[in-house]
Amino acid sequence: MPIAAATWLGVVLGLTGLVWGAVIAALPCLVYTKMRLTGGVWCLALLLGFGAGTLAMQGYERDAAAKMYDGQTAVFSVILKEDPQRRVSSWGSVQWDARIEIVEVDSGNVVHLSMAEAVISGDTIKAFHRYDRLRVYGALKKGFRDTPPLIGVVKAKGVRHYEPARGWQAIVGQIRQNLHQRTAKLSSAAQGLIPGMALGDESNLQSEVKDAMKTVSLIHITAVSGAHLAIALGVLGAVIPGGRITRATIAAVFALLLLGVVGPEPSVIRAVATCWVSSWGLAGRRRGQPQTTLSIVVLLCVLIHPWIAVEIGFALSVLATWGLLFTGRELMECWRVKNRIFRFFIEAAALTLSAQLWAMPVLLTFNDALPLWGPLANILVAPVIPVVTIGGMLAAACGMWAPQCAEVLCALVAPCADWIAFVATTCAQLPAAQVPWFSGWLAPLAWIPLIVLVVVWQSLRRRIGGTRGGYHSHSGQRSSAGGS
Repeated sequence: MPIAAATWLGVVLGLTGLVWGAVIAALPCLVYTKMRLTGGVWCLALLLGFGAGTLAMQGYERDAAAKMYDGQTAVFSVILKEDPQRRVSSWGSVQWDARIEIVEVDSGNVVHLSMAEAVISGDTIKAFHRYDRLRVYGALKKGFRDTPPLIGVVKAKGVRHYEPARGWQAIVGQIRQNLHQRTAKLSSAAQGLIPGMALGDESNLQSEVKDAMKTVSLIHITAVSGAHLAIALGVLGAVIPGGRITRATIAAVFALLLLGVVGPEPSVIRAVATCWVSSWGLAGRRRGQPQTTLSIVVLLCVLIHPWIAVEIGFALSVLATWGLLFTGRELMECWRVKNRIFRFFIEAAALTLSAQLWAMPVLLTFNDALPLWGPLANILVAPVIPVVTIGGMLAAACGMWAPQCAEVLCALVAPCADWIAFVATTCAQLPAAQVPWFSGWLAPLAWIPLIVLVVVWQSLRRRIGGTRGGYHSHSGQRSSAGGS
């Protein structure tokens, strides 16, 4: 893991585009020149990551769309990367926006190719869907949502739909729309949570429920990630017979299909890449430690797609998974009980606490409050998450050719979705649902001592013979694919 962390740090420094990043990246070379090989490898990983990040930043700065000045108008050819979302601003106005990839920029005199990403805003986009290709006349506004890789907000004055989604992208759009139709007669909570937990589609999720889920740290269940993949693979492994090569092939194909349907979200990329590495090891009878698999995935992801290194979703996914692997199993061993019912809830508590322990520094960078009832909410909804996830996936799979079957599946899992919404809204209304914490950079820094204490406790416990440091190889694929 240290090599992957060094590469990740190097990419982040490279993406800053500042000279001091190069200086910091070069310091380990001086420190480890006369030390053993391990230090040199760390140094090499740091410099390799710095090079990848620098190249990505240079490409961003050279892009024609990024060179536009604030307020400049043009005709943009864009691809919607998500369904337009309805948002209510702090002063009460309603607006629709979505993340886009800019393909061309026509400023009137010349047409420039582009690969920049931005946010489009305007009422005229609400009728379109993810992967639709649009021609947008508007002005690029900088100073808001312009942190790389985003270049700003395109304020749409006129939109023309010049090409709908095609091929696999069109099929994905139909799958999503069919699932919305199958849930249309259900409660508002089920309409939002079933597509959200099955496909990562939050477009129908009520703002009140979404805010409550954020308050109690439940919003991660609608961001399809390793936990969803692990649940699905567990069911597939139980119902489909076959040897190791068959299981590895099924896992790899299903992970690829999930990536195609949900889209290249950071947490999905991490989970799918982990599944592929684990499947390759399973097929070759080289099951390795889950921590090693996670390290390889982090290394490959940040080098192939450097911008993922600064994505909050990717950081949360990696840290939560590391918490499950490094601390979660230790807590489960420490809190082991014989009663199966108690054991289920204790294991759920151990996994929830360990994931939140390691992910909290990232969460605190944009939310200076602690979700006091978050662990309780996660424990209460843990039994129904697999039900909604699997039921929603099955309904999405058969929605186009067996709509009645899909409606029955959605109706069966709807009470579980209602339970999740009830737990979220109830816990969010409890006293001290959000405990004030430090603000700014002091917020994550103040949490780090708690992580250090837990690591020291684990080290001492292992020394006195409580548990071993390693984890059993038979849990490798499922554990490393899990997480947030």
